[in-house]
Amino acid sequence: MPMTDTVADFLIRLKNASMVRKEWVDADYSSIREQLAKLLKNEGYIIDYKVFEVPFEKYLKKPYSKIIFEKFKTTEMSQVPLDKLQSIDWSEYLKDGYSLDNVPKRKFIRVFLKYGPQGERVIREVKKVSKPGRRIYVGKDEIPLVRAGLGTVILSTNKGLLPGYQARKLGIGGEVICFIW
Repeated sequence: MPMTDTVADFLIRLKNASMVRKEWVDADYSSIREQLAKLLKNEGYIIDYKVFEVPFEKYLKKPYSKIIFEKFKTTEMSQVPLDKLQSIDWSEYLKDGYSLDNVPKRKFIRVFLKYGPQGERVIREVKKVSKPGRRIYVGKDEIPLVRAGLGTVILSTNKGLLPGYQARKLGIGGEVICFIW
């Protein structure tokens, strides 16, 4: 069954990676994921995020896992630091007749997670509110507080993704994407 809620998948990846104290987490790129990462960075939940590209696997002579293993002795792209990953010369792995200029690229987003001074998680919990089968909309006066103001509600508005306090200030409502604390 294909993943239909990319936002929920992204949020759960962040939470799970945070729970096991990973330094970063990778996900397939989408513009909504990038907007969400930007908002989480601005709100102090993550350190940073980067978007990177690699050629689609079907244009390569070997699967990603074998190339990564050859270079770094691990099969997981997500375990390789971004600077090392970007240092791979993908042109040497392309099938005959292809060049990096004419091969479509697969985009990923890498999110660098944030922890407190004693290693405590900054992202403790996420709760997806609006779901593909049941969208939840609120007006400007109905924007909920999360954990008595200690968490953040994220809304999708006509001004893009906004934290609840900013939407209140602008006097706009929208779709309640999630709660995070």
